[in-house]
Amino acid sequence: MSRRKIALVAVCVAVFVCVSGIGWAMVYSQAGNDDVPLDKLNDEVDGEVLVPEQVRDAVMEYIAANHPETVQLMGELVWTGGKVETGLLGAEIYNYECEGWNVTISYPVIVNPTYDVTVNYSVPAGVVSIPYAVIWEGTWENGAVTEASFVFAQ
Repeated sequence: MSRRKIALVAVCVAVFVCVSGIGWAMVYSQAGNDDVPLDKLNDEVDGEVLVPEQVRDAVMEYIAANHPETVQLMGELVWTGGKVETGLLGAEIYNYECEGWNVTISYPVIVNPTYDVTVNYSVPAGVVSIPYAVIWEGTWENGAVTEASFVFAQ
């Protein structure tokens, strides 16, 4: 009977070690920097720009290049905002605002995710102007912007 107990304890310890090792590998795996957990992949590292900020800027450049009617609404964009605390595990959302523009970026916390991006523009309150509106939806993946839909209303 004591051999069965010893065998059971040995199996339990082996399973625990395997599960712990796999969990550690999943949390700390990242090409080029194995010391950064996945939830820190998009934080500023060594002074580099956050990935969501890169996504935001790339999408805005894409919109300006592919929809020239929007350029008049862009000016010099100085963004506010950042990570939105949602309490969700395994997903992150960033929101940025600037002069009538609102950019929302959401993605699963995995290596090389596809970033879902929604961009909205409406004339800021207090500004006398023709009532423009822009609604853009698309994705950013590995540096490439893909447009899913675009609406420009005047």
